[in-house]
Amino acid sequence: MTTSTTEAFEDRLRMVLDSVCRVPSERVPLRDGNGRVLASDVIAQIDSPRFDNSAVDGYAISERDLLRLDQGAELDLRCVGVSRAGEPYPGVLTPGTTVQTMTGAALANGTVGIVMQEDTERTGDYVTVRSDARAGHIRRAGEDYRAGRVILPAGTRLTPPAIAVAAGAGEAELLVYVRPRVAILATGDELAAPGEALNVGEIYESNTFALRGLLGTLPVEVVAVSRVGDDEDVLRDVLERLLGSCDVLVTTGGVSVGAFDRVRSVLGALGVDEVFWRAAIKPGKPVWFGTRKNPAVAVFGLPGNPMSAIVTAALFIGPFLRASVGLTPVERLQAFLAAPLRSNNERTEFVASRLTLDAGRIMATPIEGRSSHLGLPLVDAQGWVVLPARADFEAGSLVEAVPAPWATLEYPGEAQ
Repeated sequence: MTTSTTEAFEDRLRMVLDSVCRVPSERVPLRDGNGRVLASDVIAQIDSPRFDNSAVDGYAISERDLLRLDQGAELDLRCVGVSRAGEPYPGVLTPGTTVQTMTGAALANGTVGIVMQEDTERTGDYVTVRSDARAGHIRRAGEDYRAGRVILPAGTRLTPPAIAVAAGAGEAELLVYVRPRVAILATGDELAAPGEALNVGEIYESNTFALRGLLGTLPVEVVAVSRVGDDEDVLRDVLERLLGSCDVLVTTGGVSVGAFDRVRSVLGALGVDEVFWRAAIKPGKPVWFGTRKNPAVAVFGLPGNPMSAIVTAALFIGPFLRASVGLTPVERLQAFLAAPLRSNNERTEFVASRLTLDAGRIMATPIEGRSSHLGLPLVDAQGWVVLPARADFEAGSLVEAVPAPWATLEYPGEAQ
């Protein structure tokens, strides 16, 4: 069993990331791609657009007629045909003639511009083009991308627009990373399910709900959510079953120094090697991390307090899972403090804060309530200000902030 002698946050995070093994890839149809992460580049096989086409409904203009129009002449042109999307006009546009051309339709040979239908008047087979009309409105072939270009690089998180781009390039399937299977287990005799009647000394279990929501922001598959008491034999049976069914196991509670904190010892007996226990952070000091080789499972033992569980999940599990599916790390933000902030301990503190955009700057307002057993402060938080040990910051100071997985930056006046 290997245990680190340092508890600094950056060192602990590095140990987590050093344990990442990239998950395998699989091919999925486009309809199943949303939210997945590309495991290989998508390279365009065709130009987009494939051909010059019209951006409007209108009439085609030849080069000679365009010259006359630019000189202020009103044009009377004979309409010789129609070019529709999917059914282009087969002939050649000659001076004195026009082809009615629909939006998205390929241009007839000889077309140098399209006049909008609103700038014309049609009588039978003849079209009058006003002298002040403007010809143009052409979408050029390859304007979006050319064949051979990487249009979606590996590591791209697939969104509806990205899937549309892949579809437009003719891709029916995409190579994506397999979604890691994650199991979540809350431990403690004191836990009861929300909605049940509480006995003396019991509390409602909330961490699995928070963690499931947090993991829902990532391309993972939550395969099990369980709750178990502190009985060692039962705990061993549940942990053994979960270790055989997932790639990442997340537990909450039972990793501190209490007489009934048995998660660490039971995991060790089940072949999980401890990588580290404890980190010099607040909240979340008792956080635990270990790995098992056969089958390969990464195990995160989170503290049971709600704020501690959520913060440590965001700081350690989020980066681990992102790295395992080829996503880049979430960048820390540079923010200006809206109020003074004082450190009160020897650990790096992650202070729940409201993040707002004000005149192009990110402002961070620390939220009341920094104790690890509190959950309400996180409701209004979009992230955490990083407060180094023994550091004091005045209002207006530039600080680092870690965005929460659910974060959306607010504008002044939105957050109440």
